[in-house]
Amino acid sequence: NNGNFIRFIIFSSSFLLKTAETAAFSGDARIVGGKRAQLGMFPYQVAVFIYDKENKSYICGGSIIDENWILTAGHCTYDRVRAIVIAATVDLSGPTPNQQVIFVNDTSDLMTHPEYKREKVVNDIALIRLPTSIQTNEYAGVVTLRSNDKSSYIGKNVTASGFGKTSDSSQPSQHLMWTTLTVISNTVCARSYQPGLVDNTKLCTSAGNIFRPHSTCQGDSGGPLVLTETYEQIGLVSFGGDSCQRGTPVAFTRISAHKQFIEGTTGLTFD
Repeated sequence: NNGNFIRFIIFSSSFLLKTAETAAFSGDARIVGGKRAQLGMFPYQVAVFIYDKENKSYICGGSIIDENWILTAGHCTYDRVRAIVIAATVDLSGPTPNQQVIFVNDTSDLMTHPEYKREKVVNDIALIRLPTSIQTNEYAGVVTLRSNDKSSYIGKNVTASGFGKTSDSSQPSQHLMWTTLTVISNTVCARSYQPGLVDNTKLCTSAGNIFRPHSTCQGDSGGPLVLTETYEQIGLVSFGGDSCQRGTPVAFTRISAHKQFIEGTTGLTFD
């Protein structure tokens, strides 16, 4: 149905920062049809609390691509002014022994793709430069980017993770969730959206069906999509249909389409 509303997979939350080490939010955004992650299972995953000019906060996901850089979605950082990145945790209900909390107070460190266009969901990718390096260990680590691979990945099993909603009516999740999805063709995916939205800079996954939905949802935006076999990142969560539970395909920003932006912004080189 081309009339489907685009659902940006972002979640607005009334976020209360208690101390530098503890964060709580009145929402609970998770993966639909997923399982609870154990600490160390997805060491590259971070939660990003991001603030607009009115100090309203939103939750997104992101991935650690370097000790000083987080990869996320453009619609997460666009027109936002500061962020709090939380690494090395699967539980956002309070402080945990291994979690790392990094405050990003300089707006210039939120680097949305310069050609990002919200209406057409073009170049929905961004980088966050961290003022303090993440300390890598078994709970916080750098993901490998498949930045050169132009494969279609159709039929491949992929894994998505995030703190997003577990149903349309739920709050975002305080626990990191994950699910395995299957990549489908962009042609099939495009049938669910307005013409031109699903182009070759996107990847899509099936989302199960209304009886057994498996999908990302609000709050998962910007989070990593990795090959289940190798845990290499090939995409990041961009948008879905107007419901997380109807089996509408989910669209991801393709990493390989944005190699130039990632390398040019970070000064790093990726294979």
